[in-house]
Amino acid sequence: MENIYANVGVDNIIRRDTKIEENNINSKDKRNHIRCAAVCLGLLCVLLLAAIIGVCVHYNNVTHEFQKGQTLLQTERDELQTERDQLQSERNKLKTERDQLQSERNKLKTERDQLLTERNGRRNKMNILERNFKLGWIHFQSSLYLFSTVKKTWEQSRQDCQTKSAYLVIINNQAEQNFIHGLKERLWIGLFYQEKSWKWVDGTSPTKEYWAPGEPNNNGKIEHCAERRYTSSKPEESWNDNACNEEIHFLCEKAVGL
Repeated sequence: MENIYANVGVDNIIRRDTKIEENNINSKDKRNHIRCAAVCLGLLCVLLLAAIIGVCVHYNNVTHEFQKGQTLLQTERDELQTERDQLQSERNKLKTERDQLQSERNKLKTERDQLLTERNGRRNKMNILERNFKLGWIHFQSSLYLFSTVKKTWEQSRQDCQTKSAYLVIINNQAEQNFIHGLKERLWIGLFYQEKSWKWVDGTSPTKEYWAPGEPNNNGKIEHCAERRYTSSKPEESWNDNACNEEIHFLCEKAVGL
């Protein structure tokens, strides 16, 4: 019996020791696993940190390159805007110069046209004068005058002048009166009496009259037409009223352009 108890005790001791040993082995394995896990976790942390550092470095590089590119683009944009502004300024300047040149061109064209018009006008005037000079017309101031070589009544004289695109002379100033007084003949002028007043053939009233002393006197109640008498020594006293049916010389007048 004692041997049996002894064997049982030994077995218990062996089992206990074995269990303790197994527990020790299990504890050791657990520690090894934990250590491996810790090492792996540490490696993962290192790798993760390295990855994070790499990403950060890459991000910084990318950000730097982006900022550098953005700065370059902004610089190029500013340069292009400056060039654009310069081109716009030059364009405006050229436009202003073009407008000035156009204005000067138009001004020169207008002056040229005026000069051509004046030249053509002078040529036409000279041609007209030349033609009229050949027909016996005399130029004075702005009119042409033709002294008749025949004698006619006042009405016939007026009609004769009208056929020549002229009219019986109308005296407008002292210079014209002096010019006419130089013609040494009696002659009809375009002045007639109508409705109690003297009128020129164009319907106007004389602004100044050059009647001889005592004239007009309407002698015989039939003197209703005016003549210029050459017997007077004073140009300003040379008009005389006369009977319209008397035949004397006459003087036609027309503008230079006619």
